[in-house]
Amino acid sequence: MPAAPVTGDKFGLTSRFAILHGVSYDGIASVPTAHGIKQMLKFSMSYMKLPEIVLTATQGGHAFMTRDSSLELSGHVELYTTRLTGVLNGIRVTFTSGEPPSGLRPDTTLANVVADQPFVTANSLRATGSQAGSG
Repeated sequence: MPAAPVTGDKFGLTSRFAILHGVSYDGIASVPTAHGIKQMLKFSMSYMKLPEIVLTATQGGHAFMTRDSSLELSGHVELYTTRLTGVLNGIRVTFTSGEPPSGLRPDTTLANVVADQPFVTANSLRATGSQAGSG
């Protein structure tokens, strides 16, 4: 579980695809947020790569966005999210606490990834081509 409360405002991630090595679905976690406990999907993996990633946070009607040409996380990566959508083996899938993943392969690639309220921890993070802006 995250050591600090996760933001409770709108926060999202999109990526052209996600490469997940050594991924496992660990179940539903009760994660503390700024607005109380949220039920989130928990995934663990050894490595995650997200090319063409866009992170958008909205708070009080103001949006902040970052873009990276690539984001790589490695070493005990944990991903918490309320909803994960993507294309897996040519089929569009949506994972939520009500419809969690089953039979996820240890090495998985998802295309057209969208994650709602994502929170990630890792031993190492590498971002390239970063741009930030607000609106």
